[in-house]
Amino acid sequence: MLGKIRSVFVKKKRGGGIYDISGGMSDIGCSLSTYSRTDACEALFLNRYSAEDMVEMVRATGLAGHCASRGHDSLVIDVDRDDNRIHYFRVYSGKHAPGKLLVDLRISEKTLETGSTILRKAVKRMPLELLYLEWISLQDPAKKFTPERPALPGQVKPGLGAVKYLFSILEKLGAELLKDGFMDVPERIHSAVMYSKKFFFMDPEKEGVLRAILRDLGGRPIHELSWAVEQGAVNDLSAGKPFLYEPSEQIMPVSMKLKRYFESSAYKKAAEAVFRGRRFSIDGKPPGTTPGK
Repeated sequence: MLGKIRSVFVKKKRGGGIYDISGGMSDIGCSLSTYSRTDACEALFLNRYSAEDMVEMVRATGLAGHCASRGHDSLVIDVDRDDNRIHYFRVYSGKHAPGKLLVDLRISEKTLETGSTILRKAVKRMPLELLYLEWISLQDPAKKFTPERPALPGQVKPGLGAVKYLFSILEKLGAELLKDGFMDVPERIHSAVMYSKKFFFMDPEKEGVLRAILRDLGGRPIHELSWAVEQGAVNDLSAGKPFLYEPSEQIMPVSMKLKRYFESSAYKKAAEAVFRGRRFSIDGKPPGTTPGK
């Protein structure tokens, strides 16, 4: 059970704030003065949220309770930004240390001036103001990989199981900051699959391909699917060659004008045509860990 919140705000190289959460509301050193850009509170996440604000967001979205259920009942919240205007939001278990990192979210602002013909027709007013997800990591350093849940390609620590809480945080940020949506470019297919409940590929053809893969292969564990793609063991039967995953823009729409694009008949028809026309299979049973291990 989370106890009281106590402020451990510290001044860092570029400003920023760190809060130690161990429970209910108590004395917080940085409140209304956050918005006065004093030395104590000059770095705000996305130019608006102090570490204290993010404490409340972690609570309100259920992320704090989820972490507590996994044994992380004392959290440290850190917000910062670098010289490239990339904003950092990090959550640690127990103390501010690399080996205790649970959540690492890095966001920058991006303006999308142009797009496909379908996008320009559906979205009458351009540009689109987006928040770009530079980096996302949700990991549990207290857990170990198992034969049932082995590492995914590129994964260093087991996952935190907190994607739905991340979505809640993003939805709140996007709505409050009046942004059109969030953009991500998933490096590997398992990330695209995990985010597909809220994100859509900007390109309807790629959206159709992902849906077809999930239709044909979605019954397999995610690590099997991801390793199979990684090792060239997924067959694109329509093309007669191994499927190659190519990272592309995935969007979580927030504004109505961007939602209209993904709900447009043109986008849906283009995605549906690919979904119906493509078929995929896997050669044998792919290993669940890196080859040779």
